Amino acid sequence: MTLAISLTATLGSPTASGLRQLRGDLLESGVATDAPVLSLLSGFHTFLDQLETRSKSRGHSDTASKLEVGALSSIILEDMLKEAGSSGLAEKVLSGVATEGLAVLATRQHVKAWDNELAAVCREAAWHLYGELWEFTMCAKPELEASERRQLLDQLLDPLNKPETTLPVRVALVQRFYQILLVDACCAAASKPDSDE
Repeated sequence: MTLAISLTATLGSPTASGLRQLRGDLLESGVATDAPVLSLLSGFHTFLDQLETRSKSRGHSDTASKLEVGALSSIILEDMLKEAGSSGLAEKVLSGVATEGLAVLATRQHVKAWDNELAAVCREAAWHLYGELWEFTMCAKPELEASERRQLLDQLLDPLNKPETTLPVRVALVQRFYQILLVDACCAAASKPDSDE
């Protein structure tokens, strides 16, 4: 019963902690430690853990960037209040805008860098998924020629490697592929003890 609950949770809203729970439930239910489902879980866990960690870091960089914008405004306001009526006010304000503006742009570049990091996480997952999907299709469609199987998987995973595919779409695709494979692997692992009897 616990296994069904943790699998349902993973299918509904996958998290790294949820996968740790599912792994424990699978092992407790008697799944062998070298079962393919655990390798699949490991890849999915790595993806979710890296995604969660890097997303939080990206969020912190984004917040820092917004704080820089606020700091720029307060510096300009401070200069205006200090120098009211002074002929050097415009020069001081422009100097502050230029200096602080560059700091804001630098911080925004950090946010873009995090987007590249998240895209790399998706590409790494696509690398792992390729092998998992190859095995899956060999069982599901053994009649496919290797060249046909390759063409099918190349087309299926191509969006994960294209820069024009948005990050949310990449993440959703990776999660869906892992979830589909996970259901199949859990069913196979659950049926193994019965077939040995």
